Amino acid sequence: TDRLISAGIHEVSTLDECDIILLFLPIVSRAGTNINEALDKLDEISVYKPAVLVVLHCTMDPEKVVLDSSKLVNRENTLTVDCLFHEDKGLLKCCKNEDAVKTVKEQLKVQVQNVKSGFLLLTSVNITVLKIHLHISLVLRWWCSIDKL
Repeated sequence: TDRLISAGIHEVSTLDECDIILLFLPIVSRAGTNINEALDKLDEISVYKPAVLVVLHCTMDPEKVVLDSSKLVNRENTLTVDCLFHEDKGLLKCCKNEDAVKTVKEQLKVQVQNVKSGFLLLTSVNITVLKIHLHISLVLRWWCSIDKL
């Protein structure tokens, strides 16, 4: 994470301080329903702030074909990427995840060039305590993946 900080990217704790909202969304039922709920929550927080929505699809198959979640997102200033993960293994090593990390990294670079400030890290709201602990672990792995690129 040192490279991210030196690039001007850092986590902040309030919406007023942030320039980008980073939202991790594990799909727990139907993708469309979960994404719509996340977008509603995002709009409650801020309609105008740019956002990165990381949609996490639970699977053991690193080659699984999943719906392109960006087709379900019509919110302006929102980048949507899909990732594959497993509850026990975390993020899977696969091309889809590598592409998602690269895409987010490029978006963060653009935002840093524009504002040189922080982002607000959010997790999805309605998940069980067990998934919260797992989810935080996934967020940390994701963050480390971005730092390695």
